[in-house]
Amino acid sequence: MPHQVRIISRPIRDFDDHVRHLVEEDGYGVEREYYGITTRARADEVRRGMRTAGRHLGVSVRSYWRTCDGCELGGESCAYHVRFTAYDPARAREYMARKSKNSER
Repeated sequence: MPHQVRIISRPIRDFDDHVRHLVEEDGYGVEREYYGITTRARADEVRRGMRTAGRHLGVSVRSYWRTCDGCELGGESCAYHVRFTAYDPARAREYMARKSKNSER
């Protein structure tokens, strides 16, 4: 029997603490910013990571990135900020259902 490498993947939980702290400290519906991001690829990675963290924690997360020309928070090399907000999953589903119903009109 040949030797094979067995790869066991685990969920990446890099951003779980950010979302967990947001919900525990501020509750639902409050926006926070992750700043100091220097590349667009990293901004997209962080944005996707926040959404994945929400799925891990059972909350709905809205996240998006915006450009920055350098700031006090992120320093001179800061080029992007990722904004993220956590929502109660039931309310998020209700909102999306209403949004879908309105777009059908």
